[in-house]
Amino acid sequence: MAYPSNKAVLMQALHHFNDLRSRKNFFGLYADHAVMRPSLLLAPGVEAIKERYRLLWSAFADCHLELGNVVAKGSFVVNNFRLSLR
Repeated sequence: MAYPSNKAVLMQALHHFNDLRSRKNFFGLYADHAVMRPSLLLAPGVEAIKERYRLLWSAFADCHLELGNVVAKGSFVVNNFRLSLR
């Protein structure tokens, strides 16, 4: 079975973030044990990450992510992005 590259998973998640109809699918990017960095106040795990984004979306439903730099090597992917309001 072929798996998509981590960069492809990131691009798909970005698509879901920016599509109001499929936003809930954005969380496919995160493993259950994911940790968001830098975030000293956010508990580890995908449920804490989901809650943070749900709060963001409830306050700014029209927000949009633009991907900046992406570095991918093997299973390691790091990126930055810009959040804007439409």
